[in-house]
Amino acid sequence: MLYIGIGRYAAFWPEFYRSAREYFLPDATKHFFVFADAPLEDAGDDVSVFHNDDMGWPLNSLWRYHMFLRIADRLKEYDYLFFFNANCKFVRRVEPSDILPQGDVEYCAMCTQTDPAKMSLESRPECASYVAPGSVSRYWAGGINGGRAEAFLRLARECAAIAERDLANGFMPVWHDESVVNHFFADKKVRALDRRMGCPSQWKSPADPFVILRRKDDVLGRSWLRTYKGRKHSSFWKKLFRKLRK
Repeated sequence: MLYIGIGRYAAFWPEFYRSAREYFLPDATKHFFVFADAPLEDAGDDVSVFHNDDMGWPLNSLWRYHMFLRIADRLKEYDYLFFFNANCKFVRRVEPSDILPQGDVEYCAMCTQTDPAKMSLESRPECASYVAPGSVSRYWAGGINGGRAEAFLRLARECAAIAERDLANGFMPVWHDESVVNHFFADKKVRALDRRMGCPSQWKSPADPFVILRRKDDVLGRSWLRTYKGRKHSSFWKKLFRKLRK
């Protein structure tokens, strides 16, 4: 399992870790690969922590696939790889039949929209993450996806390359990593997971979620979150942009 707990987002880790150990594929052997900028609480022998500087928003999100590729040699030893957003909390057993891709399908991801008029796809044709209007029937959440290990690492390589091309050309994908992964999935077979695999904690439906999404405002603080996301033109972004343009 892949997890990013950088900065204040590390506050979500204890509940994620405890609940994932108990409910996510409980009969399987799991290992947690965590990217953080400080030591984590509650990290057992099944956790490997890798330092990653806080690059600010949205680079901490957009650059996730570069993080994963740093440890590709370790990840390829596993059968399946899954990424869940920091604020996910498992509340019910997730069995293999609930999430694993089947047959010739290599990926799984949470589908949040099937109405083309409501899909927030990257609409600028000059962007590497562009998706043509009407060309896809599903919109995929960026924060819950996975698949067979070899296929997921292929996803990571291609998504990292897409993100680099866009930044090198001066574009920030409209919804960052989510725009990139929607471009990647546009011509792939993907098992569609419904909202039970990622239901906002304040929603009353669906009534039987596997995973709830804890409110970021409650854990991180609304004022901090607004300030944090207001710093998107961070020094990290500017330095990275200059490096990619060379």
